[in-house]
Amino acid sequence: SKENAYAAAIVVELAAVVRRMQGLDMTKDEIAAALGRTTRHVDNLFVLAAAARAETLRVAVTADTSICCYPEEREFAPGGCPRIKMKGTENVILLDFDAAPLRGKPVSRAVLHMRETESNLMVRRVGVSTVAVPWVEGSGGSYDARGGACFLRPASGAEWAGPGSDFLGAVWGRGGTFWAQAVAARGADGWWTVPLDGRFLEACAAGLSFGLAVSDDNGQTMNIARDLMPKANFSNNFFFAREQSGAAPWLEAEMDPEPGRRAAPAP
Repeated sequence: SKENAYAAAIVVELAAVVRRMQGLDMTKDEIAAALGRTTRHVDNLFVLAAAARAETLRVAVTADTSICCYPEEREFAPGGCPRIKMKGTENVILLDFDAAPLRGKPVSRAVLHMRETESNLMVRRVGVSTVAVPWVEGSGGSYDARGGACFLRPASGAEWAGPGSDFLGAVWGRGGTFWAQAVAARGADGWWTVPLDGRFLEACAAGLSFGLAVSDDNGQTMNIARDLMPKANFSNNFFFAREQSGAAPWLEAEMDPEPGRRAAPAP
C-alpha cells in the first residue's frame, strides 16, 4: 500500500541519517537521543545503514597517452609508450576507461590511482578535466606520430574542435567541458592518489566526456635551480601506462547509497 511504501521510505531515510551520524563518531545513545528513538530502534537502523553502505568499484583504464603541448612536439602521439607524462604546461595525461558499470549510478567519491616510475616525482596540485570529443590511443612510441591522439588532433583525420583547433579547444571549460583541481598524495609504495569529484566519472558514464585529462598544475618546479635541488626531476613526472602489469593506472568509484541522488543524465 501507499502507507507501507511511505513508512519504508522513512526508515530508509532514517538509516541514511544514522550512517552520517556514525561518520561523525556519535555513540548509539547520542544518536537515539538526537532522533527521539529508543536504542533498540537505533540497533535496527544500524543494520539497515550497514546494508546500505556504498558500493565500491575498481575501474580499469583502457587507453592512455601523453599530449605534448611543447611547440616542437605537438605532432607526437606516444600512445604506445610504457610511461605517461605530466609536465607543467608541456605534457598532459589523457585517460579513458570503461564507464559502462557506472551508467545511471550516482558516484559519491572517486580516486585516480597512478604508480610512479621513479621516486623523485614533483607532484602536488593536479588539474582534471572532462574531454569533449573521442580520441584514439594509438601505438606510437615516445617521439612518434602513428595515428594516435596528439596536441593537433584526437585521431588521424579528426579535429579537436573544428578546423584549425587543437587540444585546448576540447578541455578545461571549452567545448562543454568542466574541470577542477585536486591535491595528489604519494603512498609509501609509490602509488599516487588523486581525489576526484564523482561528477567526472558520471559524465563519462553518461557519454558527456570521453575520458579525463590530467595535468601538472605545479609547473613552477621546472625552474628550480639545479644547484639547490640536484635530485629534482624538473617536472618530468612519469607514471606507468596501462600496459604495465601490476602498475597500470586505475580508478576507484564509490556509488552513492543516499536516496534521491541522481547520476548525470545522458545527452
